[in-house]
Amino acid sequence: MTATNIAPPEMGELVLKRPLKNRELIVLVVDLSGSMTERYGKSQTVKYVDVESHLSDPAEGLVARFQASALHEMWHLAVVTYDTRARSRQPKPLDDVLPADLHLDISVHGGKTAIGGALREAERVIDAWLGESDVLPRKATVLLFTDGLENENSDPIGVAAALKAKNILMVTAVYGDVGDDGEKTLTAMASLDPGGNPYFARVEKGAELRDFFEHSVTRSI
Repeated sequence: MTATNIAPPEMGELVLKRPLKNRELIVLVVDLSGSMTERYGKSQTVKYVDVESHLSDPAEGLVARFQASALHEMWHLAVVTYDTRARSRQPKPLDDVLPADLHLDISVHGGKTAIGGALREAERVIDAWLGESDVLPRKATVLLFTDGLENENSDPIGVAAALKAKNILMVTAVYGDVGDDGEKTLTAMASLDPGGNPYFARVEKGAELRDFFEHSVTRSI
């Protein structure tokens, strides 16, 4: 019997894509309270500048890494920035997100740290997106960081619990040092991975925050 050789497709031929199983919304919840204008660490980089550069860098930023992923077509991205109040940017397909969409406008922020309030705004954005008609099931992940303690009595643990009850993945990080009480709060807010460990980390610079968020999303999938 003669073997049949199957030649690989020529350049330019249509290559069928792997069918998507679901769509997922990633919500970046970014602390822009007054302390984010301070300088931090050995590099003495302004905190919000450090974070923004590692979210939006067109080559090595968090969004660029997500866009380079084999799963990029299934993701949408929304951004919530917060201090005393929260402001949101509506979800976009990940491939349509530009570095400018990750610009952190510190001029409209600078108040206290209402983490629970930020999560309520994230929940509003997620509920609207989940409610859109689609032939594919929809899921959501929240990536939240703060450089300070909750100081507006906005119940971050309670709001996080409500999100987790909706099967929304909660990933939390502290940028710098918020003390034991702050870390306990953020740990309690986080979802647990399959091994029973919280999706929580303490980071000292924007690159570590980027890497932790990227690893958490990859691990959860």
